[in-house]
Amino acid sequence: MARWKVFFDVFTTVTTCIVLGVGVYCRIFYPGIHFGVEMMWEILLVALLTSAGTLMYNDELSKRHTKVRCVIHYLMVNVIVVVCGIRFDWFDTDDLAQVIGMLILIAVIFLTVSVVSWRKVMKEADLMNEKLAEYQNKGEER
Repeated sequence: MARWKVFFDVFTTVTTCIVLGVGVYCRIFYPGIHFGVEMMWEILLVALLTSAGTLMYNDELSKRHTKVRCVIHYLMVNVIVVVCGIRFDWFDTDDLAQVIGMLILIAVIFLTVSVVSWRKVMKEADLMNEKLAEYQNKGEER
């Protein structure tokens, strides 16, 4: 159940970051553009597909394996976003600046989501440790 909670937390963070990223990207490369309703569904689909990679993480993995999975996840995210971006005409593949801009945006969003997720996990771990210490102190007082 905790994995699904993490998935939905990541999904909402990814969706938010994509919306912000699309705003910045379009301001730079497509000023004055107007979107149709289909863009909302495209963003949700990309957020869903890229967030699915979080399901491959497991608490029992070593640091080395976790790092390897993180790299694999990052590569998967790049492939998903680039393929969907081409399919949805989000950028012109003949324009090197747009391609580089998209890759930078992917990296920034991936890093942002990773940091936000890591901070949430660390905050939850700290809270659990605090509660455990309180529980142990109550047991010693009896």
